[in-house]
Amino acid sequence: MDRRWSVCAPIFLCLVCWFSSSFASTSVRLAGGSNPLRGRVEVGLSDGTWGTVCDDYWDIRDATVVCRQLGYAKASSAIPRYGGGRGPILLDNLECTGQESDLFRCQGGRVGVHNCEHSEDAGVECDNSKVRIVGGPSEMRGRVEVRHNGVWGTVCDDSWDINDGHVVCRQLGYAKASSAIQSYGGGRGPILLDDLKCTGQESNLFRCRGGRVGVHNCRHSEDAGVECDPSSARIVGGPSEMRGRVEVRHNGVWGTVCDDSWDINDGHVVCRQLGYAKATRVIQRYGGGRGPILLDNLECTGQESDLFGCQGNRVGMHNCGHLEDAGVECDLSRVRLVGGPSEMKGRVEVLHDGVWGTVCDDSWDLNAGTVVCRQLGFSTAILAIQRFGGGKGRILLDNLRCNGLESNLFQCSRNPVGDHDCSHSEDAGVQCVR
Repeated sequence: MDRRWSVCAPIFLCLVCWFSSSFASTSVRLAGGSNPLRGRVEVGLSDGTWGTVCDDYWDIRDATVVCRQLGYAKASSAIPRYGGGRGPILLDNLECTGQESDLFRCQGGRVGVHNCEHSEDAGVECDNSKVRIVGGPSEMRGRVEVRHNGVWGTVCDDSWDINDGHVVCRQLGYAKASSAIQSYGGGRGPILLDDLKCTGQESNLFRCRGGRVGVHNCRHSEDAGVECDPSSARIVGGPSEMRGRVEVRHNGVWGTVCDDSWDINDGHVVCRQLGYAKATRVIQRYGGGRGPILLDNLECTGQESDLFGCQGNRVGMHNCGHLEDAGVECDLSRVRLVGGPSEMKGRVEVLHDGVWGTVCDDSWDLNAGTVVCRQLGFSTAILAIQRFGGGKGRILLDNLRCNGLESNLFQCSRNPVGDHDCSHSEDAGVQCVR
Protein backbone atom coordinates (compact mmCIF):
# COMPACT_ATOMS: atom_id res chain seq x y z
CA MET A 1 0.00 0.00 0.00
CA ASP A 2 1.25 3.49 -0.83
CA ARG A 3 2.47 5.02 2.45
CA ARG A 4 0.95 8.37 1.50
CA TRP A 5 -2.50 6.76 1.21
CA SER A 6 -2.14 5.01 4.57
CA VAL A 7 -1.53 8.42 6.14
CA CYS A 8 -4.21 10.33 4.23
CA ALA A 9 -6.94 7.67 4.20
CA PRO A 10 -8.18 8.29 7.76
CA ILE A 11 -8.35 12.03 7.10
CA PHE A 12 -10.20 11.48 3.81
CA LEU A 13 -12.65 9.07 5.41
CA CYS A 14 -13.38 11.54 8.21
CA LEU A 15 -14.12 14.25 5.66
CA VAL A 16 -16.45 11.89 3.79
CA CYS A 17 -18.26 10.99 7.01
CA TRP A 18 -18.61 14.66 8.00
CA PHE A 19 -19.89 15.59 4.54
CA SER A 20 -22.39 12.72 4.49
CA SER A 21 -23.67 13.38 7.99
CA SER A 22 -24.00 17.09 7.26
CA PHE A 23 -26.43 16.42 4.42
CA ALA A 24 -28.12 13.29 5.76
CA SER A 25 -30.39 15.22 8.12
CA THR A 26 -31.94 18.32 6.63
CA SER A 27 -34.60 20.79 7.60
CA VAL A 28 -36.38 23.67 5.95
CA ARG A 29 -37.86 26.98 7.04
CA LEU A 30 -39.50 30.06 5.55
CA ALA A 31 -37.88 33.39 6.37
CA GLY A 32 -38.50 37.04 5.61
CA GLY A 33 -42.23 36.71 5.01
CA SER A 34 -45.31 38.49 6.30
CA ASN A 35 -46.77 35.29 7.79
CA PRO A 36 -45.72 31.68 8.52
CA LEU A 37 -47.09 30.47 5.17
CA ARG A 38 -44.98 32.71 2.94
CA GLY A 39 -41.29 33.53 2.72
CA ARG A 40 -37.83 32.81 1.42
CA VAL A 41 -36.92 29.13 1.38
CA GLU A 42 -33.95 28.25 3.57
CA VAL A 43 -32.56 24.75 4.07
CA GLY A 44 -30.52 23.60 7.04
CA LEU A 45 -27.81 21.00 7.39
CA SER A 46 -27.25 18.86 10.45
CA ASP A 47 -24.08 20.84 11.29
CA GLY A 48 -26.23 23.94 11.92
CA THR A 49 -25.54 25.63 8.57
CA TRP A 50 -28.50 27.36 6.92
CA GLY A 51 -28.53 28.50 3.30
CA THR A 52 -30.84 29.54 0.49
CA VAL A 53 -32.08 27.99 -2.74
CA CYS A 54 -31.55 29.54 -6.17
CA ASP A 55 -34.70 30.06 -8.26
CA ASP A 56 -33.34 28.54 -11.48
CA TYR A 57 -36.06 26.03 -12.61
CA TRP A 58 -38.01 26.84 -9.42
CA ASP A 59 -41.65 25.81 -9.89
CA ILE A 60 -44.76 24.66 -8.05
CA ARG A 61 -43.47 21.08 -7.71
CA ASP A 62 -40.34 22.22 -5.87
CA ALA A 63 -42.46 24.49 -3.70
CA THR A 64 -44.83 21.60 -2.90
CA VAL A 65 -41.93 19.58 -1.46
CA VAL A 66 -41.10 22.47 0.87
CA CYS A 67 -44.67 22.99 2.03
CA ARG A 68 -45.35 19.31 2.66
CA GLN A 69 -42.13 19.07 4.65
CA LEU A 70 -43.45 21.97 6.76
CA GLY A 71 -46.74 20.15 7.36
CA TYR A 72 -48.97 21.96 4.87
CA ALA A 73 -51.06 20.22 2.23
CA LYS A 74 -49.35 21.80 -0.78
CA ALA A 75 -47.90 25.01 -2.17
CA SER A 76 -50.17 27.72 -3.52
CA SER A 77 -47.34 29.48 -5.38
CA ALA A 78 -43.62 29.26 -6.14
CA ILE A 79 -42.00 32.70 -5.95
CA PRO A 80 -38.87 33.39 -8.01
CA ARG A 81 -36.50 36.22 -7.01
CA TYR A 82 -37.83 36.43 -3.48
CA GLY A 83 -34.32 37.51 -2.47
CA GLY A 84 -32.99 38.85 0.80
CA GLY A 85 -30.99 35.88 1.98
CA ARG A 86 -27.52 35.66 3.47
CA GLY A 87 -24.91 32.97 3.85
CA PRO A 88 -24.32 30.11 1.40
CA ILE A 89 -26.55 29.29 -1.56
CA LEU A 90 -26.89 25.54 -1.09
CA LEU A 91 -29.15 24.32 -3.92
CA ASP A 92 -29.68 25.25 -7.57
CA ASN A 93 -31.37 23.85 -10.70
CA LEU A 94 -33.82 21.69 -8.74
CA GLU A 95 -36.18 19.47 -10.72
CA CYS A 96 -38.53 17.95 -8.13
CA THR A 97 -41.52 15.77 -8.96
CA GLY A 98 -43.37 17.07 -5.90
CA GLN A 99 -43.35 13.68 -4.15
CA GLU A 100 -39.89 13.89 -2.52
CA SER A 101 -39.56 14.10 1.27
CA ASP A 102 -37.12 17.04 1.09
CA LEU A 103 -35.35 19.20 -1.50
CA PHE A 104 -32.06 17.32 -1.19
CA ARG A 105 -33.79 14.26 -2.70
CA CYS A 106 -34.79 16.12 -5.86
CA GLN A 107 -32.91 15.92 -9.11
CA GLY A 108 -30.63 18.92 -9.57
CA GLY A 109 -27.19 20.34 -9.11
CA ARG A 110 -24.70 19.34 -6.42
CA VAL A 111 -24.93 20.91 -2.97
CA GLY A 112 -23.23 24.29 -2.93
CA VAL A 113 -22.74 24.46 -6.71
CA HIS A 114 -24.63 27.38 -8.28
CA ASN A 115 -24.38 30.43 -10.53
CA CYS A 116 -26.71 32.70 -8.55
CA GLU A 117 -26.84 35.72 -6.29
CA HIS A 118 -29.09 36.25 -3.30
CA SER A 119 -31.41 38.41 -5.40
CA GLU A 120 -32.41 35.06 -6.98
CA ASP A 121 -33.30 33.34 -3.70
CA ALA A 122 -36.43 31.22 -4.15
CA GLY A 123 -39.59 31.76 -2.15
CA VAL A 124 -42.85 29.95 -1.59
CA GLU A 125 -46.37 30.43 -0.32
CA CYS A 126 -47.98 27.40 1.29
CA ASP A 127 -51.63 26.40 1.30
CA ASN A 128 -53.03 26.10 4.80
CA SER A 129 -55.65 23.55 3.72
CA LYS A 130 -56.85 21.05 6.29
CA VAL A 131 -56.67 18.23 3.76
CA ARG A 132 -54.05 16.51 1.64
CA ILE A 133 -53.67 13.51 -0.66
CA VAL A 134 -50.67 11.29 0.07
CA GLY A 135 -49.29 7.83 -0.57
CA GLY A 136 -50.44 7.61 -4.18
CA PRO A 137 -48.90 7.68 -7.64
CA SER A 138 -49.63 11.41 -8.08
CA GLU A 139 -50.88 14.48 -6.23
CA MET A 140 -54.37 13.73 -7.61
CA ARG A 141 -54.74 10.18 -6.29
CA GLY A 142 -54.02 8.75 -2.87
CA ARG A 143 -55.01 8.45 0.75
CA VAL A 144 -57.02 11.32 2.22
CA GLU A 145 -55.56 12.94 5.32
CA VAL A 146 -56.99 15.83 7.35
CA ARG A 147 -55.43 18.12 9.94
CA HIS A 148 -56.99 18.85 13.33
CA ASN A 149 -55.31 20.83 16.12
CA GLY A 150 -52.02 20.69 14.21
CA VAL A 151 -52.06 16.88 13.84
CA TRP A 152 -52.57 15.01 10.54
CA GLY A 153 -54.78 11.92 10.56
CA THR A 154 -56.80 9.71 8.24
CA VAL A 155 -60.48 9.29 7.34
CA CYS A 156 -62.35 6.00 7.71
CA ASP A 157 -64.10 4.75 4.56
CA ASP A 158 -67.43 3.95 6.26
CA SER A 159 -70.08 5.70 4.10
CA TRP A 160 -67.27 7.17 1.96
CA ASP A 161 -68.65 8.18 -1.45
CA ILE A 162 -68.15 10.52 -4.40
CA ASN A 163 -69.71 13.51 -2.60
CA ASP A 164 -67.10 13.22 0.15
CA GLY A 165 -64.45 13.01 -2.56
CA HIS A 166 -65.78 16.16 -4.24
CA VAL A 167 -65.25 18.12 -1.02
CA VAL A 168 -61.62 16.99 -0.79
CA CYS A 169 -60.79 17.66 -4.44
CA ARG A 170 -62.45 21.07 -4.61
CA GLN A 171 -60.64 22.12 -1.45
CA LEU A 172 -57.37 21.20 -3.18
CA GLY A 173 -58.22 23.23 -6.27
CA TYR A 174 -59.54 20.53 -8.60
CA ALA A 175 -62.92 20.70 -10.28
CA LYS A 176 -64.29 17.54 -8.68
CA ALA A 177 -63.47 13.94 -7.73
CA SER A 178 -63.42 11.24 -10.38
CA SER A 179 -63.60 8.39 -7.85
CA ALA A 180 -63.89 7.76 -4.11
CA ILE A 181 -61.67 4.84 -3.06
CA GLN A 182 -62.51 2.61 -0.10
CA SER A 183 -59.89 0.60 1.80
CA TYR A 184 -57.01 2.65 0.37
CA GLY A 185 -55.11 2.01 3.61
CA GLY A 186 -51.51 2.70 4.55
CA GLY A 187 -52.01 5.54 7.02
CA ARG A 188 -50.51 6.10 10.44
CA GLY A 189 -51.41 8.16 13.46
CA PRO A 190 -54.96 9.00 14.52
CA ILE A 191 -58.10 8.21 12.53
CA LEU A 192 -59.89 11.55 12.78
CA LEU A 193 -63.16 11.23 10.83
CA ASP A 194 -65.70 8.46 10.25
CA ASP A 195 -69.22 8.00 8.85
CA LEU A 196 -69.12 11.20 6.78
CA LYS A 197 -72.27 12.21 4.94
CA CYS A 198 -71.24 15.14 2.74
CA THR A 199 -73.50 16.79 0.18
CA GLY A 200 -70.46 17.74 -1.91
CA GLN A 201 -70.94 21.48 -1.32
CA GLU A 202 -69.12 21.80 2.02
CA SER A 203 -65.90 23.82 2.23
CA ASN A 204 -64.09 21.00 4.08
CA LEU A 205 -64.76 17.54 5.51
CA PHE A 206 -65.17 18.87 9.06
CA ARG A 207 -68.34 20.66 7.91
CA CYS A 208 -69.98 17.44 6.69
CA ARG A 209 -72.51 15.55 8.76
CA GLY A 210 -70.95 12.58 10.50
CA GLY A 211 -69.34 11.30 13.65
CA ARG A 212 -67.38 13.41 16.10
CA VAL A 213 -63.68 14.03 15.52
CA GLY A 214 -61.65 11.05 16.69
CA VAL A 215 -64.65 8.75 17.22
CA HIS A 216 -64.49 5.71 14.91
CA ASN A 217 -64.59 1.91 14.72
CA CYS A 218 -61.96 1.51 11.99
CA ARG A 219 -58.42 0.37 11.32
CA HIS A 220 -55.91 1.96 8.95
CA SER A 221 -56.67 -0.73 6.36
CA GLU A 222 -59.97 1.17 5.97
CA ASP A 223 -58.39 4.57 5.30
CA ALA A 224 -60.32 6.42 2.59
CA GLY A 225 -58.77 7.49 -0.68
CA VAL A 226 -59.73 9.67 -3.61
CA GLU A 227 -58.82 10.40 -7.19
CA CYS A 228 -59.37 13.97 -8.36
CA ASP A 229 -60.39 14.98 -11.84
CA PRO A 230 -57.53 16.91 -13.48
CA SER A 231 -60.00 18.92 -15.57
CA SER A 232 -58.68 22.35 -16.47
CA ALA A 233 -62.04 24.00 -15.76
CA ARG A 234 -64.22 24.74 -12.76
CA ILE A 235 -67.32 26.74 -11.87
CA VAL A 236 -67.00 28.97 -8.81
CA GLY A 237 -68.60 31.95 -7.08
CA GLY A 238 -72.18 30.92 -7.77
CA PRO A 239 -75.16 29.56 -5.84
CA SER A 240 -74.37 25.97 -6.86
CA GLU A 241 -71.72 23.80 -8.51
CA MET A 242 -73.69 24.11 -11.77
CA ARG A 243 -73.82 27.90 -12.00
CA GLY A 244 -71.07 30.46 -11.57
CA ARG A 245 -67.93 32.03 -12.94
CA VAL A 246 -65.86 29.92 -15.33
CA GLU A 247 -62.23 29.45 -14.36
CA VAL A 248 -59.56 27.48 -16.22
CA ARG A 249 -56.17 26.17 -15.12
CA HIS A 250 -52.97 26.70 -17.10
CA ASN A 251 -49.49 25.70 -15.89
CA GLY A 252 -50.86 25.13 -12.40
CA VAL A 253 -52.49 28.57 -12.14
CA TRP A 254 -56.26 29.22 -12.14
CA GLY A 255 -57.58 32.21 -14.09
CA THR A 256 -60.76 33.54 -15.66
CA VAL A 257 -62.24 33.73 -19.16
CA CYS A 258 -63.26 37.02 -20.80
CA ASP A 259 -66.84 37.13 -22.07
CA ASP A 260 -65.98 38.57 -25.51
CA SER A 261 -67.71 36.25 -28.02
CA TRP A 262 -68.86 34.03 -25.12
CA ASP A 263 -71.81 31.91 -26.27
CA ILE A 264 -73.69 28.67 -25.64
CA ASN A 265 -71.18 26.55 -27.57
CA ASP A 266 -68.40 27.74 -25.26
CA GLY A 267 -70.64 26.91 -22.31
CA HIS A 268 -71.31 23.40 -23.64
CA VAL A 269 -67.57 22.69 -23.67
CA VAL A 270 -67.19 23.71 -20.00
CA CYS A 271 -70.25 21.80 -18.79
CA ARG A 272 -69.46 18.59 -20.66
CA GLN A 273 -65.90 18.71 -19.38
CA LEU A 274 -67.31 18.84 -15.86
CA GLY A 275 -69.61 15.87 -16.45
CA TYR A 276 -72.90 17.62 -17.23
CA ALA A 277 -74.96 16.98 -20.34
CA LYS A 278 -74.76 20.53 -21.70
CA ALA A 279 -75.03 24.20 -20.79
CA THR A 280 -78.49 25.70 -20.30
CA ARG A 281 -77.22 29.26 -20.65
CA VAL A 282 -74.10 31.40 -20.63
CA ILE A 283 -73.69 34.51 -18.52
CA GLN A 284 -71.75 37.56 -19.66
CA ARG A 285 -70.23 39.95 -17.13
CA TYR A 286 -70.49 37.42 -14.31
CA GLY A 287 -67.43 39.11 -12.78
CA GLY A 288 -65.79 38.66 -9.41
CA GLY A 289 -62.63 36.86 -10.43
CA ARG A 290 -59.03 37.46 -9.40
CA GLY A 291 -55.67 36.58 -10.81
CA PRO A 292 -54.89 36.29 -14.52
CA ILE A 293 -57.42 36.45 -17.34
CA LEU A 294 -56.31 33.48 -19.40
CA LEU A 295 -58.69 33.20 -22.38
CA ASP A 296 -60.49 35.70 -24.62
CA ASN A 297 -62.44 35.76 -27.90
CA LEU A 298 -63.25 32.05 -27.79
CA GLU A 299 -65.05 30.55 -30.77
CA CYS A 300 -65.87 26.98 -29.76
CA THR A 301 -67.94 24.59 -31.86
CA GLY A 302 -69.18 22.88 -28.71
CA GLN A 303 -67.43 19.59 -29.45
CA GLU A 304 -63.95 20.43 -28.09
CA SER A 305 -62.66 18.52 -25.05
CA ASP A 306 -61.73 21.74 -23.24
CA LEU A 307 -61.67 25.51 -23.81
CA PHE A 308 -57.98 25.47 -24.70
CA GLY A 309 -58.91 23.46 -27.80
CA CYS A 310 -61.19 26.23 -29.09
CA GLN A 311 -60.23 28.95 -31.54
CA GLY A 312 -59.33 32.20 -29.76
CA ASN A 313 -56.57 34.50 -28.60
CA ARG A 314 -53.33 33.05 -27.30
CA VAL A 315 -53.34 32.18 -23.60
CA GLY A 316 -53.01 35.35 -21.53
CA MET A 317 -53.82 37.76 -24.40
CA HIS A 318 -56.95 39.83 -23.71
CA ASN A 319 -58.37 43.35 -23.48
CA CYS A 320 -60.69 42.72 -20.52
CA GLY A 321 -61.14 43.43 -16.84
CA HIS A 322 -62.56 41.06 -14.25
CA LEU A 323 -66.00 42.70 -14.59
CA GLU A 324 -66.14 40.83 -17.90
CA ASP A 325 -65.45 37.37 -16.47
CA ALA A 326 -67.62 34.78 -18.22
CA GLY A 327 -70.15 32.58 -16.42
CA VAL A 328 -72.23 29.53 -17.21
CA GLU A 329 -75.14 27.46 -15.96
CA CYS A 330 -74.99 23.73 -16.62
CA ASP A 331 -77.84 21.29 -17.15
CA LEU A 332 -78.03 18.58 -14.50
CA SER A 333 -79.83 16.21 -16.86
CA ARG A 334 -79.10 12.57 -16.13
CA VAL A 335 -78.42 11.89 -19.80
CA ARG A 336 -75.93 13.02 -22.43
CA LEU A 337 -74.83 12.19 -25.97
CA VAL A 338 -71.12 11.65 -26.51
CA GLY A 339 -68.76 10.27 -29.14
CA GLY A 340 -70.80 11.46 -32.08
CA PRO A 341 -70.42 14.04 -34.85
CA SER A 342 -72.75 16.60 -33.22
CA GLU A 343 -74.70 17.38 -30.06
CA MET A 344 -77.76 15.67 -31.64
CA LYS A 345 -76.16 12.32 -32.41
CA GLY A 346 -74.04 10.03 -30.27
CA ARG A 347 -73.75 7.32 -27.66
CA VAL A 348 -76.31 7.55 -24.86
CA GLU A 349 -74.87 7.87 -21.36
CA VAL A 350 -76.82 8.24 -18.11
CA LEU A 351 -75.85 9.48 -14.65
CA HIS A 352 -76.50 7.38 -11.54
CA ASP A 353 -75.13 8.04 -8.06
CA GLY A 354 -72.59 10.48 -9.47
CA VAL A 355 -71.25 8.00 -12.04
CA TRP A 356 -71.80 8.12 -15.82
CA GLY A 357 -72.45 4.85 -17.62
CA THR A 358 -73.87 3.48 -20.86
CA VAL A 359 -77.12 1.86 -21.97
CA CYS A 360 -77.29 -1.61 -23.56
CA ASP A 361 -79.10 -1.74 -26.92
CA ASP A 362 -81.26 -4.77 -26.02
CA SER A 363 -84.86 -3.68 -26.83
CA TRP A 364 -83.52 -0.20 -27.74
CA ASP A 365 -86.03 1.61 -29.98
CA LEU A 366 -87.36 5.02 -31.08
CA ASN A 367 -89.50 5.38 -27.96
CA ALA A 368 -86.45 5.12 -25.73
CA GLY A 369 -84.53 7.43 -28.03
CA THR A 370 -87.36 9.98 -27.89
CA VAL A 371 -87.17 10.03 -24.08
CA VAL A 372 -83.47 10.88 -24.35
CA CYS A 373 -83.93 13.56 -27.02
CA ARG A 374 -86.78 15.33 -25.23
CA GLN A 375 -84.81 15.31 -22.00
CA LEU A 376 -81.99 17.07 -23.86
CA GLY A 377 -84.33 19.72 -25.26
CA PHE A 378 -84.83 18.32 -28.77
CA SER A 379 -88.24 17.53 -30.26
CA THR A 380 -87.87 13.81 -30.94
CA ALA A 381 -85.59 10.96 -32.06
CA ILE A 382 -85.32 10.11 -35.74
CA LEU A 383 -82.95 7.16 -35.32
CA ALA A 384 -82.33 4.65 -32.52
CA ILE A 385 -78.82 3.31 -33.08
CA GLN A 386 -77.88 -0.16 -31.92
CA ARG A 387 -74.24 -1.11 -31.38
CA PHE A 388 -73.03 2.49 -31.34
CA GLY A 389 -70.26 1.24 -29.02
CA GLY A 390 -67.17 2.97 -27.69
CA GLY A 391 -68.20 3.48 -24.07
CA LYS A 392 -66.16 2.87 -20.95
CA GLY A 393 -66.97 2.28 -17.33
CA ARG A 394 -70.25 0.76 -16.17
CA ILE A 395 -73.22 -0.39 -18.25
CA LEU A 396 -76.11 0.95 -16.18
CA LEU A 397 -79.35 0.16 -18.05
CA ASP A 398 -80.58 -2.81 -20.09
CA ASN A 399 -83.83 -4.12 -21.61
CA LEU A 400 -85.56 -0.73 -21.64
CA ARG A 401 -89.23 -0.67 -22.64
CA CYS A 402 -90.29 2.97 -22.85
CA ASN A 403 -93.55 4.42 -24.18
CA GLY A 404 -91.81 7.67 -25.14
CA LEU A 405 -93.64 9.80 -22.56
CA GLU A 406 -91.32 9.19 -19.59
CA SER A 407 -89.26 12.13 -18.24
CA ASN A 408 -86.07 10.01 -18.18
CA LEU A 409 -84.88 6.48 -18.94
CA PHE A 410 -84.94 5.42 -15.29
CA GLN A 411 -88.76 5.68 -15.39
CA CYS A 412 -89.02 3.12 -18.20
CA SER A 413 -89.61 -0.57 -17.55
CA ARG A 414 -86.12 -2.10 -17.31
CA ASN A 415 -83.69 -4.37 -15.48
CA PRO A 416 -82.41 -3.14 -12.09
CA VAL A 417 -79.60 -0.58 -12.46
CA GLY A 418 -76.36 -2.37 -13.33
CA ASP A 419 -78.04 -5.68 -14.20
CA HIS A 420 -77.15 -6.54 -17.83
CA ASP A 421 -75.65 -9.18 -20.12
CA CYS A 422 -73.91 -6.78 -22.55
CA SER A 423 -70.52 -5.51 -23.56
CA HIS A 424 -69.64 -1.96 -24.62
CA SER A 425 -69.85 -2.99 -28.29
CA GLU A 426 -73.64 -3.01 -27.65
CA ASP A 427 -73.85 0.55 -26.29
CA ALA A 428 -76.99 2.29 -27.54
CA GLY A 429 -76.98 5.53 -29.50
CA VAL A 430 -79.54 8.00 -30.83
CA GLN A 431 -79.95 10.78 -33.36
CA CYS A 432 -82.23 13.66 -32.34
CA VAL A 433 -83.92 16.40 -34.34
CA ARG A 434 -84.74 19.92 -33.23
